[in-house]
Amino acid sequence: MEQPLHTIASFGTLISIILGVGFGILLLAAKKQHRIANRFLGMVPIVLALWQCWLVINTNGLTDTIITLRWVPFSSFFAIGPLLYLYTKNRFSETARVQWSDAVHFIPLIIEWTIFYFNYPEGPFDDYRRYSMVSSRFLLPFFGVISIIIYCFIASKIATSKESRPWKRTLLIFGGLWSLYLGYSLINALGFNAYISDYDTYPFFMAIWFFTLWATLKALLSPDLVTVIAPKKIKRSDKETSPALLERAQWLKSKMETEEYYLDPELTLQSLANELGIPANTISQTINDGLNKSFSDFINEYRIDSVIQKFKNTMYDNVTILGMAYDSGFNSKTTFNRTFKKMTGTTPAAYKEKIPVD
Repeated sequence: MEQPLHTIASFGTLISIILGVGFGILLLAAKKQHRIANRFLGMVPIVLALWQCWLVINTNGLTDTIITLRWVPFSSFFAIGPLLYLYTKNRFSETARVQWSDAVHFIPLIIEWTIFYFNYPEGPFDDYRRYSMVSSRFLLPFFGVISIIIYCFIASKIATSKESRPWKRTLLIFGGLWSLYLGYSLINALGFNAYISDYDTYPFFMAIWFFTLWATLKALLSPDLVTVIAPKKIKRSDKETSPALLERAQWLKSKMETEEYYLDPELTLQSLANELGIPANTISQTINDGLNKSFSDFINEYRIDSVIQKFKNTMYDNVTILGMAYDSGFNSKTTFNRTFKKMTGTTPAAYKEKIPVD
């Protein structure tokens, strides 16, 4: 019975490795509104896929036939936490710019790799290894799992806006799954791993893995996705000589003004297409080529204009700026402030002070 289980587990693991690497590469290459942040997230399934590679290699005894595999640090536990933290910081925090000081979060990863090479059997530092009390195979993963749990908790504290609530739940569930795996890591670290087999770890591991794939796929399918593979460029002359496209663009603007679809904080390209009863790619082409704008800029221009009109209206004197933003379709303070400054060149409060009141 053990052999069929071993075969099924290895096959399932191989499939998840392919999916993880594929999803990770797609997210790394995707041209999204939050490209830098998504590059951090895209590395997470790839790091976990490498860990799975080690499980397949180790359980099938490939290290005995391919000695060089012993020198590859497949398990990079200390990379997962910082990657999730930096994704959250750059995606949802006010300080959305990557800074060189952020590299400090990867110092434990460098230490992990260093200890790995110093402690690996039959390596050039074998004499050192005999007297070392650090086990790169068991003790490092244990502290690595603790690192992931801590970073998930810290990152969840950053995700405070309405827009980031689903991601905050994702972080807490992810950290909870690793907490379950922490028990097995502790058993390994204390040297009692002989009492459990590799198959006992699969329920924990597969739960972590499939949840990671789900989170990555969700990011890939988010509304701010522009394209994964760059489309064929359209010549400027082709755009300007298309009366039908320009007419459709004016019609779309008219519908947006009369129906006020932008007031829906959950509005996406697909939901707008459903409302208008036309394909999403038609709307995307109309906005991109007919109006020379992105979908998010097109929608946010109406929302910003709605906020400015409320600034001028005495009916909103007792409403906060953030309240006006929410009434105008924004669902995040961070997104509102960033978008307002991008489109007006100043902050909402400064703009409000300089305009006359009706």
